[in-house]
Amino acid sequence: MRYRSCGSSLVFVASCVLFAARPALAAGPADAAGLAKEAKSLLAKGQLEAACDTYAESVKLDRKAQVALDLAACREKQGRPALAYRALDVAAESALREKSAFAEKTARAKQKALEKSLALLTVRPRDGVSIALDGAAFDEAARSAPWALDPGEHTLEGTAEGKKPWSLKLALKAGQRETVEVPALEELPKAVAAPVTTVATEEARDVVETGPSEGKAGRLVLEVGFLGGLARGALDALPSSSLDGLPYSVPGTNGGSLVAACADTKTVPGAGECTASFNPHTGAMLGAQVFAGWSLAARLHAGLRAFGGTVSPGGFVVAAGPAVSLRVVGPVWVGVGGVLGYEQQRAVLTGARGSVPPESRAAAGGADVNVPLGSKLGATIDIDSGLVGGGTLELAVSVLGVSNPGVVGAGAPVGALSGSLLVGVWPSVLAGSHGMVFTMPAGVSYRFH
Repeated sequence: MRYRSCGSSLVFVASCVLFAARPALAAGPADAAGLAKEAKSLLAKGQLEAACDTYAESVKLDRKAQVALDLAACREKQGRPALAYRALDVAAESALREKSAFAEKTARAKQKALEKSLALLTVRPRDGVSIALDGAAFDEAARSAPWALDPGEHTLEGTAEGKKPWSLKLALKAGQRETVEVPALEELPKAVAAPVTTVATEEARDVVETGPSEGKAGRLVLEVGFLGGLARGALDALPSSSLDGLPYSVPGTNGGSLVAACADTKTVPGAGECTASFNPHTGAMLGAQVFAGWSLAARLHAGLRAFGGTVSPGGFVVAAGPAVSLRVVGPVWVGVGGVLGYEQQRAVLTGARGSVPPESRAAAGGADVNVPLGSKLGATIDIDSGLVGGGTLELAVSVLGVSNPGVVGAGAPVGALSGSLLVGVWPSVLAGSHGMVFTMPAGVSYRFH
């Protein structure tokens, strides 16, 4: 009888009890580390099935990146790439938490290599309907996320109390991406209620998916947007070709006066260098921006931001430089950047000053004197800022996309064209040797990440 094997001695009975109680006792990191060590030993002995199951048990207790990588390698040896793919997903998430860039990069690279031999199935569930794949139901972790499957025939079923069951046959190929939306189930007579399956699939038990998708680390980021707002120039006095030829008087050395002209430095040596002053200009700005970079983490993007646009009633502004963008909470993004730029604006001429020879400065009361503008006073001219540098801010909200979990929902897929529709403001301040330029653009953009 089977009772003898555990009843022949008290020592053996105690061993049986401890062995039976082991799953209940394995409840912490120390136990997980012991299971990982045991799995490695089983693998060395050629006991592949037992080793993989033990690795999986360790990952459930303590999601260590390296152990999840070992589990993935074990599943591959078993010829179960779908389970390996999900183990690599856990490895990448754990590596991100552990700040192990190498482990995360390794996991994502192996996942990418496996994708060619797998099919990814996304099931859009319906409230109150239990979804089963190949006879076993998904738990909540398996819903609305891309589910890695081995190529071949699979059956999806939907059941709900008081509803007619629904099923769909799928023939999936390696590399195929398939999305299925569960339809509304028809009513059943009350006496013939369909049973609801509650057992989770082995895949769902082996690796548990976590949280809403919000983009991934190690991906190219590209944002393109349209801007509209205000641009204001606050340029100081600066040289302008509009003053060329304007005459002005400077004191002579013998008590008389000399006539100099702007841009003419030969007639009166030391004179002829003129600068103009203008009214500050505020205009409407309409343009675009681009951000290109890399996702250092799901919430942190770094790269180069460039923006530019026309300024009404005349002029333009362009600038570019390095920038970082961080999703701080919910769908809110903030960022900072440094920029170099160039601006041209249309402004009203209000005054001019001309240089005075050194020997005449005492009599003139300074190094320059007023230049009469005559008919040019109040003239509208185009002036250039020259090279200016400064900083830019970002304050944006994701209204749609993977960085807005409230819209997308938990477990949303992250594909090559996944991204976020952003609405925000990107103010900037640029300063140079001749003054400053302020821009306050607002707009909408789409960030692929």
